[in-house]
Amino acid sequence: MRNFLFTALILGFFYWIAVATSLQKDPYYVCESQIMDYLYKDTNSYAYPYVYTHDTVVIMAFKDTLWDIKTNELCKLMKDSCKSSGYKLLIIDTSSNPSVWNTPYGKQIYLRQCP
Repeated sequence: MRNFLFTALILGFFYWIAVATSLQKDPYYVCESQIMDYLYKDTNSYAYPYVYTHDTVVIMAFKDTLWDIKTNELCKLMKDSCKSSGYKLLIIDTSSNPSVWNTPYGKQIYLRQCP
């Protein structure tokens, strides 16, 4: 009887772990739609959010065009609309040769720390 209870307890514990991890949802970044809307307005230089990490929004771009102005606007948007501050905006290019990438995501074009 003791072995049966021990086995049932072990199986119940592993079942609880399996259920808890299967119900975990992918993290959703609060400001994702606002950032996408802003980036998609510029049809001349296509860019889109690539990855959201802990404190960095990685944006993939195909041109180096006025990212100092665009990232400033994105920081304002994140602060005003989304109430998010302190994020970094990393603009990368993945179309270049992987041997010249200087970040894990691609070649860095621009980096801004939002206030």
